[in-house]
Amino acid sequence: MHLKKGKPCSEVALSIGNNPVDESLYSRLVPGDILLTQTYGAFYTLWRKISCTLYDHSAVVLEDNETMNVVYPVTKRLPASHFFRPGKSLLILRPVWKNTEQLSEFLRSMHRLEGTRYNSLRGIVNISNMMIYYRLGLKIPLKIPAMTSRRWVCTDAILMYLRKIMPGFSAIDALDLDLFRFGFTSPNDFLRIAYYLPDILKKVE
Repeated sequence: MHLKKGKPCSEVALSIGNNPVDESLYSRLVPGDILLTQTYGAFYTLWRKISCTLYDHSAVVLEDNETMNVVYPVTKRLPASHFFRPGKSLLILRPVWKNTEQLSEFLRSMHRLEGTRYNSLRGIVNISNMMIYYRLGLKIPLKIPAMTSRRWVCTDAILMYLRKIMPGFSAIDALDLDLFRFGFTSPNDFLRIAYYLPDILKKVE
């Protein structure tokens, strides 16, 4: 199964996103949930518009409604309530775990990321690459990150650990994702997976 080529803002898959914050969903969060969010600021607003990206940050829900965030300068925890603010869009995606061992290993992996440094260079290249590609058709391919990486960006870290820990997640290899097009994971990749493969990643409504 492959997505149609072209600008991502024209994809059917993105129809599951662009949701206003629903405060009632806060009480339904469970550890392992993935939050796609929008960062405040003119730069991020412009980037989302130019690259046809609905979201620019991803976080993982931990125990006690905390979240792990791979951000500059180092990965840190934030309360989930930080993202449930009016005026922005928020999407909750839930991996379909086959057993509790998979979930536990994923959460342990996220905990181990705390304090690791953000891969600033990769983040800058990712943002630039998406804007250049979707406006000019040019791209700067990167290598898909190795699991031995010591520095991450948020989207790469989450998707690569899901791919490692959940055997069924290898089904994403059949999708036309930015991970395979550019060598890095975009927020849109999560929307594509949830739309085409809801049996491994589903939207929480």
